[in-house]
Amino acid sequence: MSRTFSLPASLLMAFSMLGVFLAAPQDPIPTELGAVEWHRDFDAARKLSQESGKPMLLLFQEVPG
Repeated sequence: MSRTFSLPASLLMAFSMLGVFLAAPQDPIPTELGAVEWHRDFDAARKLSQESGKPMLLLFQEVPG
């Protein structure tokens, strides 16, 4: 008898969670974690690197989707 109640409850919970994920607004530029300030504009970062005399680190990241 518990199987009869657990399947509808599981489906209801799954659909309610899906609605939360679909309704959540997506941030176009995610908040960076840590003390490093990452720049997303290559030309501005290169200019800043030349002015400060510090080298650049380029990170190529593949975002699935």
